[in-house]
Amino acid sequence: MYKITVKNLAIIKIKKLLLEKHYYISMENFNISNNEEPISSLRWALYIFLSGIPLVGLILLIVWALGDGNIHRKNWARGMFIIYLIGIAIVIFSFMFLGLGGLFLSSLNSSQH
Repeated sequence: MYKITVKNLAIIKIKKLLLEKHYYISMENFNISNNEEPISSLRWALYIFLSGIPLVGLILLIVWALGDGNIHRKNWARGMFIIYLIGIAIVIFSFMFLGLGGLFLSSLNSSQH
């Protein structure tokens, strides 16, 4: 059986205070600011559409990635910007590779004549 002593009462009181403090802290962190509000599906569709427009989309992604707007849009814009940079790098290296390959083939063709 559980024996009620002064020590046990003190422990129960401390546990109760800790639980109340934890509840207060967790509820304090639960407040959602405007920068953390969820974005609706329609707005996501608009963002994706706008980011797909050549040059305008790239500028918008830079503005959204560096701005102080919604944190979800900001992180998404950063990710999309990274994907754009990877795509641009792939295109540049592809053109370099194809250009060097064409130059090599043309030098082979001209040396045979």
